[in-house]
Amino acid sequence: MPIQRVLQAPPPGIFRGATPAASAGRWFDSNGVRFRQGQAQPIGGWAIQPNTATATLARDILKWHDNSGIKWAAFGTDDKLYAYKFDTQTLYDITPVGVGPLEPPGARVGYGLADYGESTYGTARDASDVGPQDIAALMGDRWSMDTFGEILLIVPTQDGHLFEWDPNTPTVLPTIVIGLRFLQFFGAMILMGSSLFFIYGLPSRGPCSAASLQWPRSLLIFSAALLTLCSILGLIAQTGLLAGSFEEGLRLSNLQAAITLMNFGQSAAVRAAISAVLLAGLLAFSPNRPVWVFCTAGGTAICASLAWMGHGAATEGPAGIVHLLADILHAVAAAAWIGALAGFILLLLNRSTADLDNILYRSLHRFSGVGSCAVALLVATGLVNSWFLIGPDRLWDAWTTPYGRVLIAKLMAFAGMLVLAALNRYRLTPALGNALILGSPPFDALLRLKRSLLLETSGAILVLVLVAWLGTLAPVTAQ
Repeated sequence: MPIQRVLQAPPPGIFRGATPAASAGRWFDSNGVRFRQGQAQPIGGWAIQPNTATATLARDILKWHDNSGIKWAAFGTDDKLYAYKFDTQTLYDITPVGVGPLEPPGARVGYGLADYGESTYGTARDASDVGPQDIAALMGDRWSMDTFGEILLIVPTQDGHLFEWDPNTPTVLPTIVIGLRFLQFFGAMILMGSSLFFIYGLPSRGPCSAASLQWPRSLLIFSAALLTLCSILGLIAQTGLLAGSFEEGLRLSNLQAAITLMNFGQSAAVRAAISAVLLAGLLAFSPNRPVWVFCTAGGTAICASLAWMGHGAATEGPAGIVHLLADILHAVAAAAWIGALAGFILLLLNRSTADLDNILYRSLHRFSGVGSCAVALLVATGLVNSWFLIGPDRLWDAWTTPYGRVLIAKLMAFAGMLVLAALNRYRLTPALGNALILGSPPFDALLRLKRSLLLETSGAILVLVLVAWLGTLAPVTAQ
């Protein structure tokens, strides 16, 4: 009789008899298998969730759903508390403001460390009385977490205070934070770059000097006022984002903790103070060259403070000094370029005499050297920053991360600015000069130049928006 193939469908489930022979017709063993509708199916393997890498090891984790059915996970490390939103694959730093540095694993301090039934609630841990049940501290437990509805409740085990965090917070406050970051970048670029432009780009005296024109002083007053206001609001919004709500960001104790313990709080306070001083000086003194120098110096300090607003101050060790310096020079170079663009646009919009056309041409010619230095510095410091934030080994897969995609968009906008800047320098500015030399009406040359400068300025604004966004994302090296 020939051998025939017999199809057999064992019933679902694992039957562990004494021997495989005793389990004939049944599944005896399995690995990574589940039964669904009576059929054996492989269980999906582990998958790394993107954008979840943290600087230190996670010690505690809690998963829940909000009222909209969206999955969340909260996990605490030795020094941070994070919330992860699964549908957008976004990681939020929700470390409560005011929680001091946490002790390393094994430290026997804080609250709740003793045998069950001993001591009273709220009594600090006694390092000399540690029982066998004190697993939490010995294993590095940092956060006690639970939910009340969709609200996450947190108690840092070494702090003893109860915090709550609303998962709806990230839908509003992060957008506000990014917007305020952009306005601070914009105000700093104008305050420093335009003041510098008034020194080298416009005559030092005469009817066409920056002191004689009305708009230069108004522009700096506007930028100083904007920077003062947005630095304060940005501090409140960022504090509120970390504390769990905008109302918590208004709490004096939280603001004090942000200013004294966190880089972003200290840099915001510096920006607000310097810009307020500059605003007072612009309002109190008549416009003149010393005022422009004063604003340039103050604006440079403000641009330097932006490095502590993002990733520039996050690198540790001797390399951190290189990264921080590169970030500062990057901001200063960008300010020199963007501030000059604002000056050119306002010169074009406020031209009333033929003398201003000649001043515009000379300003464009003088800026060519400054602009070339700014571009070279931007490229060099950008490469240094990319080394720390992307790394040579992650260069080709950086686009798979949110940070990498936003960075690519920024580089594309920057490349567009370079093309327009080259067009202005080698085509449009010489065309304006030829028209002025020949005495022909420069209207066509001015119109083409105006369109190009407006496009270049729009590209600069887009770059600043993307930079403000990048500062809130985890760099590629941290993923």
